[in-house]
Amino acid sequence: MTRTGFLWSMPFLVIMIGISFYGWMAIPEGAMVARHWDINGHADGFSSKPVILLGQPLLALFMMIVFSFIPYIFPRKDNLEKSRAFYLVAWIGAMAILTGVHAMIVWGGATGQEPEPGLILTLVGAFFVLLGNYMAKSKSNWVAGLRNPWTLTSEHAWTVANRMCGYMFVLTGIAVVFSAFVLGMQWATWILLAGTFSAIIFSSVASYFAWRNDPEAGSSSG
Repeated sequence: MTRTGFLWSMPFLVIMIGISFYGWMAIPEGAMVARHWDINGHADGFSSKPVILLGQPLLALFMMIVFSFIPYIFPRKDNLEKSRAFYLVAWIGAMAILTGVHAMIVWGGATGQEPEPGLILTLVGAFFVLLGNYMAKSKSNWVAGLRNPWTLTSEHAWTVANRMCGYMFVLTGIAVVFSAFVLGMQWATWILLAGTFSAIIFSSVASYFAWRNDPEAGSSSG
């Protein structure tokens, strides 16, 4: 699993390094590059050229290393292996989003044009659709999924909660993609936040009641 994830994420790291080379030549020396935008799409955070061009590929490399080591240091490795598709989607999807953000930031710094953060929200929405689909099929583990005292001590609670959360993530992702194209970035941002928090809260409540009704609760605590 880790080998697959590393191989699939490596091209994203190479692309980010290539983007940084382009940015080093295209972005003027001493320029402050926009790296964050408010809910209306206006830049409200800036960093220097070296921080942007070196920091983001290093962040991607660090993320790859962390994802590679996690399966070896947490319990329930067998269940995590059974949830490999979910884990790999989270890993590679995060790399894809980071690459898209890096490209948008560098392009804006090099051309002076206002980037379109709504494109990143579209990518995030698509990521939620994929993530939610595989989350609904995941097995109890300590790494990926909705983890709380009830899902980690009851397979039934895990299944109920992660299916609910996964399906709500799918609906949220579809709504975010639609709103990013039709309603604008502000709507897409609010829908993303509301959908994410609602999925976590409702699924956590469902996990508690599923745990209470599970006579075998506690047998999965190891």
